[in-house]
Amino acid sequence: MTFKCFKHSTLFLLPVVLCILVVSCTTDPVEYQWKRQTTGSTSYLRGIWGTSSHNVFAVGDGGTILHFDGSGWSGMNSGTTLSLQDLWGSSDKDIFAVGPGGLVLHYDGTAWSTMASGTTVSLFDVYGTSASDVYAVGAGGTILHYDGQGWNQMESGTTQNLRAVWGTRSRIHPAVPQSLFGVFAVGLTSLRHYDGEQWNGMGSPAQGLGVWGANLNDVFAITSKGDIFHSEGDTFQVSWTGQASGYLHGIWGSSGQDVFAVGYGGTILHYDGANWSRMSSGTSIVLNSVWGSAENDVFAVGFNGTILHYGP
Repeated sequence: MTFKCFKHSTLFLLPVVLCILVVSCTTDPVEYQWKRQTTGSTSYLRGIWGTSSHNVFAVGDGGTILHFDGSGWSGMNSGTTLSLQDLWGSSDKDIFAVGPGGLVLHYDGTAWSTMASGTTVSLFDVYGTSASDVYAVGAGGTILHYDGQGWNQMESGTTQNLRAVWGTRSRIHPAVPQSLFGVFAVGLTSLRHYDGEQWNGMGSPAQGLGVWGANLNDVFAITSKGDIFHSEGDTFQVSWTGQASGYLHGIWGSSGQDVFAVGYGGTILHYDGANWSRMSSGTSIVLNSVWGSAENDVFAVGFNGTILHYGP
């Protein structure tokens, strides 16, 4: 009789115990923070981009290209000793990197090779909306367009250096107008917008070093003064004032409610859709670029081979 009571009591308590264990396991907060990764490189890293958490590329001075496979970083043969400024790709077998003297490299999933760009000016950034719609910007107002066959120069409407480019193409129906397509380029004097027909100036912000958007009506631009501008339509308004934090050089987000900006002195700022706040980077090294595969899987690169990773 005693045995039966004990057995029944045990069976009654078992679900309660399991419930407590499940609750305790699921309510423990996951701590996310920035941590430095071992790269084996001392190069000044300027750009980072990838296709997933286990396929990330970083570029920098001396033709440096590093690849992350999810476990560690290793060097790749770029075929050049020129400083690479940034990179972007449409897939893991279609990646572009740019640099001085009109340098454009292309990765086909096996090796990097040089492309004919048609210019000898320095190129600072590259971005595309598809494999046949890629833009590179550089000195003297240079804007190049790649249509899947070759690079051609566009009329930018400015002779000032352009430092960064970002664009998007959102077609939900063949009858939807071209207004759902747009490319933004930032430079020393203004931000320029391409509507599919021509490039036009948008006035501010000046001294732009980076640009990124969640969509055409949610675009952010950063400046050498450390300011951040935000556009929800036709004009840009100040979203964050530098407050003597130094320049911001890179910006990326997983959505309009999750944006990261990096720059001088190890600065990392985060936007939650309403406000910007400072994050602890654990370094005072200059950070040049930021990219992630998700809101909890973000990489930032900078001086002396520095690569930081934000995650659990």
